[in-house]
Amino acid sequence: MYKSAIQGIAFDLDETLTKSKVPVTTEMSDALARLAKHLPIAVASGASHERMMDQIVSKLTEDVYPRLFLFPTGGAALHIFNGSDWTTSYHKKI
Repeated sequence: MYKSAIQGIAFDLDETLTKSKVPVTTEMSDALARLAKHLPIAVASGASHERMMDQIVSKLTEDVYPRLFLFPTGGAALHIFNGSDWTTSYHKKI
């Protein structure tokens, strides 16, 4: 059986997944949920963790969270879902 070399996919949030400072559309959240069934998804942004939670996480169902990796503040932090809550894997002050 053929195994894809693709191990995950990464997106920028603003102006890629959604307009700047606007939550993702229902169509985009549905597409991300379908994609998450096949690949882990990393989302990077210059936005804060809180804004990323409002713009993207709040529009997804919880079953997507374990496959979603948030890199706010230009990648200076990584937030992952631990099964019950979002935790900070690393955070570097910039």
